Formats: sequence, C-alpha cells, structure tokens
Amino acid sequence: MAAVNRWCPWWLLVDDYAPEGIYNMVCCPLSAAEYQALPAGLQSLMKHLCPGVWDTIQQPVLDRAKAADLRSKWDFHQLEENPESLVQANTHIRVLIPPTED
Repeated sequence: MAAVNRWCPWWLLVDDYAPEGIYNMVCCPLSAAEYQALPAGLQSLMKHLCPGVWDTIQQPVLDRAKAADLRSKWDFHQLEENPESLVQANTHIRVLIPPTED
C-alpha cells in the first residue's frame, strides 16, 4: 500500500492523478514543444506533466527504496522459513487511542 501526497501552488493546476475522476478540474499534459519552451529551472519541476519526458528520481530515494525492498524480501523469507519465531515480533508496538467523548 502506498499513499501519495503532493502539494503544488494553485497556479500550477496539477491534477494528473485522476484524469477521468469525477472531481477532475484540469488535466492538461504539456506537449514536448510547450515543455521545451519552459525556462530550464522550471523544466525539472514539470517533467511529470509531459508524457514524452521521463521523470527522474534522486539516487538517495532509489537507495532507500532498494533497501526497503531487500528488507521486505528478507522478512517474507523469515516468515516462510520460521513463522513461529515471528508470532510475537510486534507485541512491543502499542497504539494508544484516547477514549471518545459521547
């Protein structure tokens, strides 16, 4: 499961996650010509709006994602190999939920 939260100034009017959604306001990808006409400093921020331009992810983010992937695979391997040892693995985690006032 993943959650994506993206903020942008109102004047960018970015809505490329749900182009066919009922709440769609604007979903106007940039053409390659429009993208090339943008100032160089703005192009890197607008790659996601141009279908013809590949966006890039910074190396530290890729490194963390790879480490998380390897850890998840190791965890699943442990679960398959020795599930009994993991029965109590998360018992130390406690989430306190305050009582609600009715």
